[in-house]
Amino acid sequence: MKLNADIIFDKLKEQYPAEMYGIKETALALSRPEFHMDDDTRFLAGHLYLATAEHLPSRPYLEKGAVLICIGEPVRMKYYTDRITLILIRARKDFFTVYHSVQKIYDYYEQWNEELFQVFQQDADIQRITELSASYMGHSVWVLDSSFHIVSVGYKNNSGHIRSLGDAGDSLAPSDLAEFLNYGEMSTDIHDPLLLNIGGNQSLAVNLFDRSGQYAGCFFMPEDGQPFLPGDTALAAYLGTLLEKSLARNPSFFSSEQNTIRQILREIIEERPIRPIHKSILQAIQMKTRYVCVSAHIISRYSQIPVSYICSLFEKNFPGSAAFSHNQSVAAFIDLKTLYDKDGKYQDNLNARLDPMLTTLKLYAGISNDFSNLYDARMHYLQAEIAVENGQLTMGTSSRFYFSSFVLMEMITNSTGGMPVEMFYSNGLKNLFRHDAHSPVSYFDTLKVFLEENMNYTSTAETLYIHRSTLVDRISRIEKELGIDLKDYNERLHLQIIIKALELREILKKTGK
Repeated sequence: MKLNADIIFDKLKEQYPAEMYGIKETALALSRPEFHMDDDTRFLAGHLYLATAEHLPSRPYLEKGAVLICIGEPVRMKYYTDRITLILIRARKDFFTVYHSVQKIYDYYEQWNEELFQVFQQDADIQRITELSASYMGHSVWVLDSSFHIVSVGYKNNSGHIRSLGDAGDSLAPSDLAEFLNYGEMSTDIHDPLLLNIGGNQSLAVNLFDRSGQYAGCFFMPEDGQPFLPGDTALAAYLGTLLEKSLARNPSFFSSEQNTIRQILREIIEERPIRPIHKSILQAIQMKTRYVCVSAHIISRYSQIPVSYICSLFEKNFPGSAAFSHNQSVAAFIDLKTLYDKDGKYQDNLNARLDPMLTTLKLYAGISNDFSNLYDARMHYLQAEIAVENGQLTMGTSSRFYFSSFVLMEMITNSTGGMPVEMFYSNGLKNLFRHDAHSPVSYFDTLKVFLEENMNYTSTAETLYIHRSTLVDRISRIEKELGIDLKDYNERLHLQIIIKALELREILKKTGK
């Protein structure tokens, strides 16, 4: 990320007795520092140089827009300050120590830029951009839409704000709104950062515009007891361009009600504390309808389809629903109100709308059980994820997996605690396998069919193509080998769990997973 002289100076003066002189450029145009070489007389625009006073040339070539950090005062100081920006460190400081200090300044903002890039790679979520930026810039950030609803809020790390102006989903307080409107109707045609007095705080505000150049909202950062530095203006302008790009990617994020519901659901599934205003909204919409959670994953990690586009398509095809990016996939909470048929079923109508999306966009999806309490959103998101995982293991050719199809499979998998199923064999079951190893008649297969047929001798004999009396004799021998009575429910359940675990292992072997 490129910086400007103000940002570098703001940070350097925290560590060194630094002073800044000369002509300044506010644009973020400076790349990382370069060592000034003794035989080089040129100082070019857009370059940041580091030198000691005794190594400066007597006849330099200076371009406007160049910045020089000089340790010690140069002999021809006025010649430099008349033409370029000079950051002067008068104290005798180690050259390489200062160089590493400047590199750390770039590293700090590069980290911010890298984290923002990751957000844009996923869904360009305004709330995440706001939170990240507040953390790095040291000021709380409020983003408002054109109706002065608060779209997102990010607090600085120490939460040292003087007072909250509201949470996402709120409208700006009337007194604070008046401050906006009194400032020339917020001067909504100005593109440069503005200094306003909002809520008794000096605040740095930046207007936001959509692709057509129309005013879409703004964001502002209150001082909160920490005075603004000259470099904050350029950083605020940079943040403004990022928020405009996020708006271009996700126009619906500036629809405050829909955005708030997304934020609430994200907070729940990420197990973050729910804000008081969000709890009030949850109370208002609770139990009004039923939902399912769909977790949709892109089949190819090289897909060029933006996740934000998939989210918007879910919301378009399923009115009243909310979809957002989570862990590089889509978490969609589908409102079932319009999907129920006359028999009170929703699956067929859900499949009819969902399947074309999955096919066209090359997605596969897990679908949770239906629910009405949005506080349970995380649990049902996990159900959808479990359906995806198990569906991919056992039904690789399909693209849609219902959690209800994998309940027993999931319970069996968890019941072994990660240990091999052989650890749960009784001595009697081991006897059964030893018998089968040396006999053409499999007692284990007979037992499996007998339990599957609910211990019905007639239907079991028909399935195995043996006489009923033969089966009665064989079951008696099996019970003797096992040392149990199959009428005992607990003993029978133990055997059925092991049988299912072995079936699952065979399925995974066949699929090679």
